[in-house]
This record gives sequence, structure tokens and C-alpha cells, in this order.
Amino acid sequence: MTRGAFYRRWILANGCAELVGLGSTLGLGAAVATRMPRLDSSPSTILLAAFGAVLAGTLLEGVLLGASQAWALGTVLPSFSRRRWIGATALGAGIAWTAGMLPSTIMSLVSAPQAQGAAPESFEPSLALTLLLAAALGVVLGPFLGLPQGRVLRAHGGTVARWVAANCAAWALGMPVVFLATAVIDESSTALQVALTLGAATLGAGLVVGAVHGRFLLPLVGKTPSSA
Repeated sequence: MTRGAFYRRWILANGCAELVGLGSTLGLGAAVATRMPRLDSSPSTILLAAFGAVLAGTLLEGVLLGASQAWALGTVLPSFSRRRWIGATALGAGIAWTAGMLPSTIMSLVSAPQAQGAAPESFEPSLALTLLLAAALGVVLGPFLGLPQGRVLRAHGGTVARWVAANCAAWALGMPVVFLATAVIDESSTALQVALTLGAATLGAGLVVGAVHGRFLLPLVGKTPSSA
């Protein structure tokens, strides 16, 4: 398989995996948020919701992304362990989702006792600031996926540091695409509008991420002949 063919396959694999995996995770989260009683802000409910998000992100996004990426890598890397890659991706996704959920969960737990009182005035960041923070979040969370996967790639001539850097760069561009959906979706959005928006955002993010960190994999392709 040529490098160009692999690159296209890698981008497609990431786009489809994020569409199904991340899209389903965010869709479930949106569905739970709309159905959860607004007055039920007990610590147990908050922790349960956070645990559910991490579990869904690990099983849906992590496993599906790992399997899809393994399908692409297995065609160009000899003796590639799909099982190890899927496990590393699920582990990284679980850690990333846990780290990503911590700030909002802690803030919810702190503000829970005030739920019965007057709601404090909330700060709504501008779209530009939201996208900037999303890019920063992508840089912070990138290593959580890159480190476990990089250890697998090391057996095939890759380096952990290079793959971590690749994930930081990729998610710095991909995460704002996901957050852009939050600027479009509001309480007046229908279920169909939410589904279409999340689908477009997660597919777009997956394609962007795959296009960026796929470039870092090209030097590994073709080192040793491998059948497609």
C-alpha cells in the first residue's frame, strides 16, 4: 500500500470512528442532560453523570477509534497488534475523559449546595474565547491518547514523543470543531438538529485530527513490505 492510500484510509478511519463513537457519546450526554430533573443536583447524581460520561467515552469512542485506527495500521505495519492498539486507545480515552470531566464535575459539586438558592450570574465566554480554550484543551488532553499509543508504535520504528506531539497538534485543531457545535445547539434545537450538528462536528473533528496526526505516521509506512 502506498503512503497516499494509507493516509486517505487513516483519515477516513478517524472520521468514521469519531462520528460513531464521539457522536454517540455526546448524543447520549445531551439526551441525559435534557431528561435529568433540573432540581436534582445532589452529589451522587453529579458523580453518576460524570462516571457515565467517562464510561461511554471509553467504550464508545475509545474502543471504536482504536479498532478503526488498527484496521488502517494493520495494513501497513507488519506484526502489528490490533489488540494492543485498541487497549491502548481505550485506556488513553478513559484517562482523557476523566481529566476532561474533572473541572466541570468539581464545579458542579461545589455549587450543588447553592442549588436551592438564587442562581448566580453565569459568565458566557465569546465564541473566539471558547474556541481558544477548546484548542488549549486539545493540547492538554492530546498526550493522554498519544502516550499509550506511542508505546505500541515504538515497536514499529515510531517514537513516543513524536506521537504525543502529533496528538497535541491534531486535537488542538480538532477540539474547536467539536466545541463549535455547542455554539449552534441551544434549548430551541430539535432532536434532529442536535443529531445533525453533532454528527457534522464529530465527523469534521475526526477528519481534521486524522489529517494532522496521520502525517506523523507516513515515515513508518513502507519501511517493510506489508500486504493490504
